[in-house]
Amino acid sequence: MFNSTNSFDVTLTPALVSFRQTLELAQSQALPEEALTDLRDRQVARLNGIWNVLMQLALQGNQQQQLLVSLGALLAEWAVKRAYDVLLEGQPLDPADSALQDWFAADVEREHQLLSTELAATLEQGRQERELVETRRQAGQNSDLQQLLHGEIQQQQRWQQAAYQAAEQQQRGFQSAQQIAASWANVALDGVKQAQEGARDYQGFARDIHGQVLGFMGTVRQEQHTIADDAAWNAARNIQAVRRRGRLIIFGVLLVVIPLLLWLCYLILINLY
Repeated sequence: MFNSTNSFDVTLTPALVSFRQTLELAQSQALPEEALTDLRDRQVARLNGIWNVLMQLALQGNQQQQLLVSLGALLAEWAVKRAYDVLLEGQPLDPADSALQDWFAADVEREHQLLSTELAATLEQGRQERELVETRRQAGQNSDLQQLLHGEIQQQQRWQQAAYQAAEQQQRGFQSAQQIAASWANVALDGVKQAQEGARDYQGFARDIHGQVLGFMGTVRQEQHTIADDAAWNAARNIQAVRRRGRLIIFGVLLVVIPLLLWLCYLILINLY
């Protein structure tokens, strides 16, 4: 397990055994210096490969139990390399000597602490990199959602402007109708005045004409009110339809975004634990 001192608690017994067995095997075979040097160089290359794999696992945030097993195997291989170093010094030694064993136990413990510190730093680096990638991805999704909502708002504004322009055109049509009706009324009134001035016999006819004109004006006004009411109702209905559509679009977007966010939280929790 990983504790507060940046140390991975692994048993060092396999490393101690590997150190002693390597010494005993090399002495029993009476290996020359050239053979020991070649074996040591191969062991160094092997250690570098194992360490690179261990760093990749730490960056990817693998389970610590897997890292502990890999670290223990790495220390056992390092003990073999350390045995070759001792043999290459050319000093007579006894693999069973307690002083030699104590010296190597302290040496492997120092190596253990050094590797644990580097491994812990790599783990933290990998965690920060994954958080940065997730933050950028979520920021990109939020930007896409804002652009979508902004586009919908602009579309609603265009619809409202079109409805307002249609209402203005209808209003101008009403004003033209009123002007035409007023012109007809003025013409009729002028005719009545001329008939009254010309002869009294035509007064009844003039009154009839006047009544017809008044009836026509009433009919025109009634039609104007009816058209105005219909236009206002249609404009209100269009605006309500636009608002309902906007709400449905926002609601649909939320239906898509909320499950996606929950799914992302679920993935984050899985990666964390």
